[in-house]
Amino acid sequence: MGRAPLGWASTLLFTSLFTLPFTLLAPNVTCAEEGARAKIERALDPFLTNAKYRDADERVEYADGRAEVWVLESLEQGELAKKVCQGARWLIGGRLKRSTGARGAFLAIPQLRELSLIFFKVKTKVNPNLEGRYVQIRSAMTAARFTLSRERALMLHSERVLTLLQGPQCEEQARQLIDDLWISPEVVKSRELLQAIQPKSKSLAPVTTQAP
Repeated sequence: MGRAPLGWASTLLFTSLFTLPFTLLAPNVTCAEEGARAKIERALDPFLTNAKYRDADERVEYADGRAEVWVLESLEQGELAKKVCQGARWLIGGRLKRSTGARGAFLAIPQLRELSLIFFKVKTKVNPNLEGRYVQIRSAMTAARFTLSRERALMLHSERVLTLLQGPQCEEQARQLIDDLWISPEVVKSRELLQAIQPKSKSLAPVTTQAP
């Protein structure tokens, strides 16, 4: 079952095809919310660059006991199973060796009930404005959403669990460990299209060479 994103202005640009059922907005940021965001970022270490160099939509959102970590990551290229495994690892154990992961975030924030890691991609389009000039409109589209509840996260000891999130069974283990995984239908469709247009193997169409 999908859950609603917490996003801001860019979330409002989502089309109904790509978003989850409803949107929770947090128009007024309190000191407590800002502190919770900082604790979540320290626990997961989701961003490898400082805020100045990140994508504009990479952020941590927190409101009413729910948090979302938005990371720019495409699911249209590469093996989907590896991406699912990667997302689960980053959510449960954090992205760096020093990370305390989701469990650390929940222990640091007693009010936190649900934590999600969102992989998103950026979509752009160009529209004319009232002055007749073309303006580029940029929006973030949710590609995948990995979610953990407080109850489940507190039972997971990341060092032990992360040993399960490797090898050929990683995707299956990831889906069992987290509460919810949602993948955008557009991502699935794009991946199917890319596979359909991939060049056929030469072994399927051998070239017969005649002797001179």
